[in-house]
Amino acid sequence: MNDQELNSLLTRARGIVAQQRDRYVTMLQEILRFETVSGAETSEGQARFREETDKTLDWLARRTADLKMVWRDYDRMAAVAEWTGTDAKRPAVGVAAHIDVVPVDDGWDHPPFSGAEADGCIWGRGTQDDKGPLVTVMAAIDVLQAAGFQPAASIRLLIGTQEETGEWDDVNRLIEAGEAPGPVFTPDGEFPIINGEKGMITFELVGNWNEDAPGADNAGPRFVSLESGRRANMVPDTAILVLAVRADRTDDTFERFDKIAEVMSRDIEELEIEIETDAEADGSDETRFIVTVRGKAAHGSLPHLGRNAALDALAFLRQTEAGAPAMQAWVDFLRDRAWPLDASNLDLACHHDHLKDTTLNLGILKMSPTNGAAQINIRFPI
Repeated sequence: MNDQELNSLLTRARGIVAQQRDRYVTMLQEILRFETVSGAETSEGQARFREETDKTLDWLARRTADLKMVWRDYDRMAAVAEWTGTDAKRPAVGVAAHIDVVPVDDGWDHPPFSGAEADGCIWGRGTQDDKGPLVTVMAAIDVLQAAGFQPAASIRLLIGTQEETGEWDDVNRLIEAGEAPGPVFTPDGEFPIINGEKGMITFELVGNWNEDAPGADNAGPRFVSLESGRRANMVPDTAILVLAVRADRTDDTFERFDKIAEVMSRDIEELEIEIETDAEADGSDETRFIVTVRGKAAHGSLPHLGRNAALDALAFLRQTEAGAPAMQAWVDFLRDRAWPLDASNLDLACHHDHLKDTTLNLGILKMSPTNGAAQINIRFPI
């Protein structure tokens, strides 16, 4: 195709996009309404994911049939839609996408599975990662077909269902079926074109402590629990810390905790700390304090764009001096290693001019009076 032919194709394509704009928006809205949240721990959540995934694959099968693409389903785990090219000797060009999404957080301006069109945007979990890019590819194929373009090499749309959980059974299934194409690109996220990607490792730090901790019979607070985050690759925007004190120490403790919260959140716009009390939590002569720390969610690869509620909850907890000395030491260790966000306190910081810096995200934190576990996600350049 020479320059004149290319410019003519682009002119026709722009006109088709303008004419079909509403139809493409509707396509994206439809696929966003499927609640394909992967990685659920409960059987109900897993069944829900399977049901919504089946609906999405059925929807894709119908939509790609409209594009005269050949549909191949592999155990409802992965699928291929292929636009057959004119030259069978050329290796197919792969376009890799996925339909699973991460869980939703609080703070959405519009329901996360609504596909609402507002403020010049389409709102929904998956608009950028990766249902929006998937629909963009389908729309591009529709435009090219309407413009009279026919590819020499086949275009093979590879659809996975497990990208967000870090499992690769879907990819392996496609490879086993002989679907591996020649060159491949991945439309995933809001970026334009990328020619490099960081490596990734997720690991868990575990602590156990059996020392006696200050209890409700003492003046100090007793540690009950701390939980934050649902995925290692998400910056947690909420953390729930539970502490207990003797009932007669309620007022003094509330005043002290409120002061800690005020100082911490004074100069941080994204940080909010709410403190509630429950005097009847376990039927004992105690008052329980439920401290809700709210930060700002972000993708785990861009932790600096969020505000990690788990780290802030650890900072709040340490100032209360609750918990066994061994637990306090573990909290100090975790806070020191999980900050700053370039992994320098793990001696893993490095920089690459193109791939930029190492990033670190404390994604999941669970603590009890006797043990704790923290999942940390690190993205490294070269």
